[in-house]
Order: sequence, then C-alpha cells, then structure tokens
Amino acid sequence: MAYDNNIPQPGDIISTSQAQILANFSTLDTSFAINHIAFSESTNAGKHKFCTLIDQTAAPTTAANEIALYSKAVSGVSTLYFSPESAGTEIIMSGTPPTVAASGSTFLPGGVILKWGTGTAGTAVTFGTAFPNNCYSVVVTTQAAETAISWIYVTARATTGFNTKDLNTWGFQYIAIGN
Repeated sequence: MAYDNNIPQPGDIISTSQAQILANFSTLDTSFAINHIAFSESTNAGKHKFCTLIDQTAAPTTAANEIALYSKAVSGVSTLYFSPESAGTEIIMSGTPPTVAASGSTFLPGGVILKWGTGTAGTAVTFGTAFPNNCYSVVVTTQAAETAISWIYVTARATTGFNTKDLNTWGFQYIAIGN
C-alpha cells in the first residue's frame, strides 16, 4: 500500500481508520528500511545501512554550524562533494577511479590529482589525461646506471605534460601533482 497522508481525518472513528493507520506505519517502516535499520528492529533502529545521494545541480546552502555531503554530476559521473559551514567553498571528495598501471593517475579527496609514469630525458612527456586546472609540481628520478653521473630536470611544465633535460638520454620515472 502507498502511504496515505490524509488519515486520520478529524471526523474519523479510530476503529474505522485503524487499518489505514496501521498500513501507514507499515509503509513508513518498509520505506525507511531501504537504507536504514528499520524502526521495527530493536537493535540499532534508525541507524544507516548506507547512504544514497541524488545528484544536485549546485552546492546546497549551509548555515553556520552546518555541513553538507552531496552528489553532483561531473562530466556525467556522480561525484561526491563536501560543503563546509556558512556556504563555504565546496570540496570535491571523489573522482575518476585510479589507473593501476606503470603509468596512471589517481585522485585524492580535496581535489589533488597525482599522475605517474616513465619517460626519456630530452623528450616531451604527455599525460594520459590533462590536469583540469594546474600542474603544480613534477618530480623526476633518473634510471641511470649506478656508476653513471647524471642530472635531470624539468624544463617546462603544463597541465598536459612536461619536458626534461639531461646530460644523456636516460630513462626516468615521474610523479606529477596538480588539480
């Protein structure tokens, strides 16, 4: 039965509307139990089993001493956000799943993105996907032989990749940080 918000009416006799009221209680218990422990359970009643969030079009407004955790679509993907009190700047909490490979990318809560991979000194490195906003730092580690004298440094850095310089054309590994 669907919940009936029109019962009881002022003129109803309790014995007449009792079945409708009981049906409403049953419907509420069943609906609430979708992602909570049901009201009818004696242990942990009302606690969450999990939380489902419907995508919002904008950050919800928060007052002083309030926060909001919500979902918003980013490029068609539901993404988790946190909004601090007093309608503060929203913080992205999830993103594209990490690439688990020799070259890849991952997302950290708060908007930090890490990218990693390998390259050869003197050639341009293009990230698999560009940083959406900024590439703040690139750290390179040479793969030179133990006895070799080598230095390597980043000569240009952008959201799409970077360039390096070295005495030789050694291979290297890198970690890039951005957002």
